[in-house]
Amino acid sequence: MHRALLAGAGETLEIVHTVFDRAVFARGALRAARFLRGRAPGCYTFDDVLRNP
Repeated sequence: MHRALLAGAGETLEIVHTVFDRAVFARGALRAARFLRGRAPGCYTFDDVLRNP
């Protein structure tokens, strides 16, 4: 579970991300591996992975 809490004077906004199956992370790791296959060495972000199907 990831939780982000934004707090101000007299108020809060909470965003919660809950994962029920670790396969979610495995799919992301596999997608990143497919993205990197054949690419030149360098520094890539997960934004790069998500923008290139």
